[in-house]
Amino acid sequence: MYEDANLPETDAWEALTRDLRAAKDARNEKERENEYVVLYSAQALVLTLFYRKLKLELAEMKLLREQYVPCFANLDKWLTRVIRSLELLRQHKLAA
Repeated sequence: MYEDANLPETDAWEALTRDLRAAKDARNEKERENEYVVLYSAQALVLTLFYRKLKLELAEMKLLREQYVPCFANLDKWLTRVIRSLELLRQHKLAA
């Protein structure tokens, strides 16, 4: 830029304009890069939080399964006994 000071007025103006345009382009490029970094950082954060939420839900589902599957197995046995008892009761009433 200092070298452009010794140029004739029109050449100096063109050089100054060219330098200013190059500086603005460089600044705009850095801003775009920063926008992408912020955007990708935000997306990574959202995905990380979503992944953690899914892991937590999976752990909760496994815990519930461990707690309730034995209950359902016992419930199935209990319902079988109730149905059998009802059938016996119905047969007994029909016989009486």
